[in-house]
Amino acid sequence: MKVCSRLVELDEIFRRRSKHLYILALSITLDRSSAEDCVHDALVSVAELQQNIDELEPYLFRVVRNKAVHRIKQIQKDDNSNQIKEYLATRSDSNETERLISQIKQHIECLDGNHQQVLLMKLFSDLTFEEIGRIIESSPNTVASWYRRGLEQLKEKIHENR
Repeated sequence: MKVCSRLVELDEIFRRRSKHLYILALSITLDRSSAEDCVHDALVSVAELQQNIDELEPYLFRVVRNKAVHRIKQIQKDDNSNQIKEYLATRSDSNETERLISQIKQHIECLDGNHQQVLLMKLFSDLTFEEIGRIIESSPNTVASWYRRGLEQLKEKIHENR
């Protein structure tokens, strides 16, 4: 693939999936600016690659994930869980749905990395288990399992605080 055609394809992917890329990085770094940096760094890295890539979109998601994981290993995290809650603002027609979303945001940082990442990508970014599996390089069945376990853990946390 020529660099020019890769740039065109990356631009198209970014236009369609920028929110998804950002949420992926944010679910790992828990920091807005770090998440933005990870997405930017991933785009630059993929654009500069000299080798051909068969499936550019899932590859880009994996690079974003790897950049985010690498970033959190390099810097000490402060308690930035509120930033995730701010970004994941949603609107709902019912007070009950708003309350549930608020409870999810309140307790999601208690989950381990895989459960948290899968729940965020599924619930707030509307990615399928197959898409998430390609991003984190796991089978859709494993992703579905993490999703179910994460939901169970969230339910337990919500019921504990009632």
